[in-house]
Amino acid sequence: MVRKLSDLLSSVLGMDDDVRDTEWAEAPWWLDAVAEADTVEVPEQWAGVGELGPMSVDETLHAVRAAGAGPEAARLLVSLRGQRLTGEQKLTVVELWQPQLGWTTGAEQAAVFDLVGPDPDPGDPSTPAAAEFASLELAAALNVTPGHAAGRVRHARLMAGAFAATGRALAAGALDPYRVWLITQTLTTVTAQVAEQIQAEIVPVAATMTGHQLRKALREAARNADPEWGVRMFAKARKSRRVGFDHRGTDGLVLMYAYLPPVEAIAIEQHLHHTANTTHAAGTDPGDERTADERIADALIGCVLGTTPGDPTSPLAPKVIVQLLISLPTLLGLRQDTGELVGHGRIPAGMARELATDAEFPRMVYD
Repeated sequence: MVRKLSDLLSSVLGMDDDVRDTEWAEAPWWLDAVAEADTVEVPEQWAGVGELGPMSVDETLHAVRAAGAGPEAARLLVSLRGQRLTGEQKLTVVELWQPQLGWTTGAEQAAVFDLVGPDPDPGDPSTPAAAEFASLELAAALNVTPGHAAGRVRHARLMAGAFAATGRALAAGALDPYRVWLITQTLTTVTAQVAEQIQAEIVPVAATMTGHQLRKALREAARNADPEWGVRMFAKARKSRRVGFDHRGTDGLVLMYAYLPPVEAIAIEQHLHHTANTTHAAGTDPGDERTADERIADALIGCVLGTTPGDPTSPLAPKVIVQLLISLPTLLGLRQDTGELVGHGRIPAGMARELATDAEFPRMVYD
C-alpha cells in the first residue's frame, strides 16, 4: 500500500475528526519541505489509522523517524511517556531522542547568535566593551559565570561562521553536542581554509565514529593538511603542564589531576604500578585487602611523602599546616559533631580528633 507522506501524517498527528482527512488543524513547520510527489511505503496495519484513533507505539516510532529531528518528533516521543513499552522499544526511544538533543542545542545556539550577532570588528574601539557586555548579559540570564557565557557566545559564533557545516549537522540532529565539541576543539587550531576542508571530509561520517575514533581522525586529518601542526600542538601543550586540586570531590577525597609531558607521564604511571605491585607482594600485612586502585593511590602518596619505616605499604602521616575547627566536647570525645578542615569542608569527628592529637599546629579556643 502506498500513501503520500503528507497524507499519512496529516491523518495521525493530532487532527480533529472533522478535519483529519481534509486539512491540517495546525500545519507543522516541516510540511512545506515535503514534495507533492514524495511517497512512502506504508505497512498494511497503518491503513485507516486516521479512523482507528491514536497510533500504536511502533507506529509512533515510525512517525518519529519520518519526521526527523524537530518539534514534531519531540512531541511524538513525549506522547509515549506512561505507555507500556517493550525493552526494544525503550531502547529505540532513547536512540530517537539523540537527534532531538542535537536539534535543541543547535536551536539554542542559533538563539545565542541572534542575541550577540557575528564577531565584532576588531578595529572598532567599542568592541571589547560590547563583547564583555554581551557575555555579562547572557551570564545573568542563564545564571552562569561570565567565562562560561563567553564560551557559549564563541561557540555560537563558530557554528554560524567558520563551522557552519558542523552547525547545520547539529541543527539537523545528525551530530550530537559532544562530537561537535570534539570537531571545534581540534579544528580551531588550524586555518579557516583547512578547517573547512576537514569538515567537508569528516562531518558526514562523524556520527558513525566513537568519540575516540573521531578525535583520532580529526588529528590525523590536521596532520595531513599541515605537516607542522603536530609540532606546534606539542610545543603549545608542554607550556600548559600543571597539577591541580579540586576540593569539591566526594566526602573523604580530593580530586588531584595533572597534565604532564607524555614521556614523563608514562614513566610515572609505570613507576606507580611497579611500586604498588611490589609493596603488595612484599607487604608485612598478610591481610592486606586493598584494591589495585587503592594501592596505586597509596603508592603515589608514598612517593611524595615517604612511607612508614618497616612498612612500605603505609605512607607517612603528612606533616603540614592545617586549619581545623572542632568543638571542645567533640575534641574530648563527649560528642560526635563533625569538624571542619578549612579548604576542604566537613570531616568526621574521629578524623578531626586524630588530626588534633597527632599534628603540631597552633591551637586557639574560640566561643
